[in-house]
Amino acid sequence: MAYPGVICDENIDAHNLTSFCIGGKVNYLITISNPDSVCNVIREIANQGLPIIPLGAGTNMLVSDDGYSGVFLKLGDHFCKVERTSETSIQARGGLKLNELISYLTKNKLSGLTFLSGIPGTVGGAVAMNAGAFGDEIRNHIISVHAVTMDGDELHLGKSECEFGYRQSIFLKQKIMVLTADIHVTPGESIEKEVEEYLAHRKKRHTPKGRYAGSVFKNPEGNYAGKILDESGMRGMRIGGAYVSEKHANFILADEDASANDVLELMKIAALRAYSFYGIKLYPEIKLVGFDLEWNEIFKI
Repeated sequence: MAYPGVICDENIDAHNLTSFCIGGKVNYLITISNPDSVCNVIREIANQGLPIIPLGAGTNMLVSDDGYSGVFLKLGDHFCKVERTSETSIQARGGLKLNELISYLTKNKLSGLTFLSGIPGTVGGAVAMNAGAFGDEIRNHIISVHAVTMDGDELHLGKSECEFGYRQSIFLKQKIMVLTADIHVTPGESIEKEVEEYLAHRKKRHTPKGRYAGSVFKNPEGNYAGKILDESGMRGMRIGGAYVSEKHANFILADEDASANDVLELMKIAALRAYSFYGIKLYPEIKLVGFDLEWNEIFKI
């Protein structure tokens, strides 16, 4: 693929691409660092009939043991930056890691996004998932988004056009890759203490030690998946090399010998317990890639 600023790798192990560190081979990993190449590269891939999945930091993804017969599309160095665009706004590029964004905001005393402290992943992934914590979500701060479809068409969307919902957006629904996000910020006092408090809270209440991919299930309306799973007796349950965290029942961790199927089977058991005990259907927050599975089918018991 002869485009400037583009690297194409073949037959990449998924365990090198995701925080679970498990899964089979991915046919192609294409990394784009030149903004002028983005649309052309995607159009060429689409013309070859290959499915494409935008890849951020791989921190909310489970890839099948059989791998993925398609393309993971990743943003390179050019898209890992942030800049001040006005007194009350920044432009963060899609490949920028959230911890680097928080460091920039801390250094420049810009508040509004401290709730993202400790969340793994990238700006692009956070916008696509409408990442949130501590009663706030990124959609509350978005001004506009520059993105590209998997047909190679550029989009410039205002906040209302992004179709944000709970852990949802037009970017996730339609597999649209976020290139940049213009975000409102508030200049003022130091945010170091607030960031430290959020990080301490996460470390104490949520973040387990090991290989995992964040919250496994979305919270059902008016309730919490972790609470439901805890009350369903899931805490500490193990299937093969995968086990539910003793710290928080909505986290699944993977040992070095774990398979993606171990994680998936544990997810199914968790969802079925919640459904059997409380009549509540839990749906994955992590992205399942390469599985031949319709999630609603598991509730047909």
